[in-house]
Amino acid sequence: MELELYPEQVIQGQTHFLSHALRCQLEKIITSHTCHSDFQIQPALLPLKEHFLAILLKELIENAAQFAPSQSTIQMHSFLQDGFLHIDIHNIGPGIPPEDLARLMTAMPLRPSQKSGLGMGLPIVQKIVDLVGGLFQLSSICGHKTTASVILPILTESLE
Repeated sequence: MELELYPEQVIQGQTHFLSHALRCQLEKIITSHTCHSDFQIQPALLPLKEHFLAILLKELIENAAQFAPSQSTIQMHSFLQDGFLHIDIHNIGPGIPPEDLARLMTAMPLRPSQKSGLGMGLPIVQKIVDLVGGLFQLSSICGHKTTASVILPILTESLE
């Protein structure tokens, strides 16, 4: 299945990471999964529309919360380095076996053993990140934790 998302849809705009409204939306996702959040964020101006940043973060945080034990903490840390915003989202949970990491980046229906969703979240994140010239990767320690890492270019001056 190919995702139809074009650069002009994603990058004709800019977003301040993280706006108050976006932060509230992400907190609501976390609490709906009976998890807690620990967001440590750096302000940055990003070359994509807020709507697409919201989709990217929503997908990553929902995945982290969905597979984390109840009452656990989802952590999001960010830092600026060499013109890029680095975002890491961690959960403590079952982890992902190494053989499944690559498969998760491909749009595909869920297997019966999976919890819910359409299996499209991570491929959508990958597409958005690719369109702005960023990097997305998953790492996991089976039985311990999973980390989703996103690196996005930052704007040094406003496009407006």
